[in-house]
Amino acid sequence: MKTLINITINLLLRIKEWLRELPAVHRVLHEKWSRDTFRNYYIHEIMLSDAIRVNAYQQAIQKQVTRNDSVLDLGTGTGLLALLALQNKPKKIYAIDHSDIINSARAIAQQNSGANIEFLKVHSREFNPPNKVSVILHEQIGYYLFDEKVVDNIMELRDRVLQDGGKIIPARFDFFIEPMTLKDEYRIPFIWQLNLHGIRFDVLRDMSEDWAKFQADGSISDYMQLRIWPYQLKHLLCDPEKLFSIDLETMSKDDVPRILHYAKMVLHDGRLDVLGIYFRINFDDEISFDTSPLSPRTHFENVCVRLTGENVRKGDVIEFEWVFEDIAVFSTWKLKYKIKNREPDRA
Repeated sequence: MKTLINITINLLLRIKEWLRELPAVHRVLHEKWSRDTFRNYYIHEIMLSDAIRVNAYQQAIQKQVTRNDSVLDLGTGTGLLALLALQNKPKKIYAIDHSDIINSARAIAQQNSGANIEFLKVHSREFNPPNKVSVILHEQIGYYLFDEKVVDNIMELRDRVLQDGGKIIPARFDFFIEPMTLKDEYRIPFIWQLNLHGIRFDVLRDMSEDWAKFQADGSISDYMQLRIWPYQLKHLLCDPEKLFSIDLETMSKDDVPRILHYAKMVLHDGRLDVLGIYFRINFDDEISFDTSPLSPRTHFENVCVRLTGENVRKGDVIEFEWVFEDIAVFSTWKLKYKIKNREPDRA
């Protein structure tokens, strides 16, 4: 009986995981997560305290929003971007959010003479203004850029409610994934790599389903992921180089790559601990900021794929293959890599 119960439980868990990855189910779960997360003041306190982010948006909005514009602030949160746009006195501002945080945004606007902003509790797909807008403001940007569905959400609005020649602020992004060495005190080895006072754990290597899946097809489960802050980085192993760029004003969905093959040469001896993700937000040719761990800290953590910590030396080449089944869902990414030109006597 216990065996049958265990089989049934395992089957139900697998069905649950399968259902979560279906696009329609994932969209519903993501929308619920978004509503629940962004009605909490703490996440807004984190973002509002990020001076690099706030100042870049303020500069871009002051430069690009005019009196002749009609503005949509997507996912307004506390209403900051709409209030910054109001300082330029555009003819119309809509501020929309599907979370209860919209009530807080209204109160903040009343306190700051923002009565001319029209706040609407509505999902962006259900927003239908009487006339098309000329500017879309947004911060639909996740820790690895795509995880708040920036491409799907902005392109849907762009194609439906943005005037021809209208602006998206921000529209251009550069995307990076870099091999990194962490400081020793922040490295987290896989459990089977540990040897603590003579106690070994390597028997667990063959018992880890997540590691077996990664070895078989490159699947990146939650177990393979790590988030770091800049102070945890020791150094990058290679020269940073963007993998690709997107422009939300002009792109199609096909412009987001599904498969990437490339190679990077190691320029600094070190340990291949993680592949760290970061991005640059380009408001225009003069205003930008990035989330590189080498840059001043923003509120964006660096999402990483953790690896086994192989030692590499200058001149080694790391070859990569990434498959993005859905670039907005990290658990659907797959990675294969290999290190070439290694000296044969190196461990």
